[in-house]
Amino acid sequence: MFDVWRMRQARKAAVASIAPFVETSRHRLNGIAESVWLDPYMVGFVGTLVTLAAERRSATLRTQAMGLVQADAWADITGARPDLIGEEICFLSAARSKDFETGCRNAVRFFGALCGKPPGAGSDVSSIGLAIDDDANGVDLSEPYGDLGALWSAYFEAHVERSRSHLPTRNDL
Repeated sequence: MFDVWRMRQARKAAVASIAPFVETSRHRLNGIAESVWLDPYMVGFVGTLVTLAAERRSATLRTQAMGLVQADAWADITGARPDLIGEEICFLSAARSKDFETGCRNAVRFFGALCGKPPGAGSDVSSIGLAIDDDANGVDLSEPYGDLGALWSAYFEAHVERSRSHLPTRNDL
């Protein structure tokens, strides 16, 4: 029974931490195409943010419970079906997708700034198994830990814009 309560609290914490940023971007960018959410970078970025926020709220969840939290929070944040994301995360992780791993690293940096902690140049985040390198996509992380708006823009909105420019048009079909 306590696991169900902890799962609910972890999901709510993840959604409360991430959804306001996504909603602001949706408004600023006049929407986000559904296809963007399954882009390997976005799967890594949003999936890792969900995991970090959920673990911060309830670190004692077992693997299966965390998987359910991830799927439900993902659905709440993106509007996508929850059954799509678990398999995609496993596949991209096992395939060692560079875009997925970059999304994970950028999420760790953003979450560090969100929590007021150094973004982790050279540190390790054991929950996702990634070493954080010094590349911050040109965002100054020294002012203290970077500006959240600038980080979000660089790590999320810039990628949505890049994805948008790569979507096929009717003329491409």
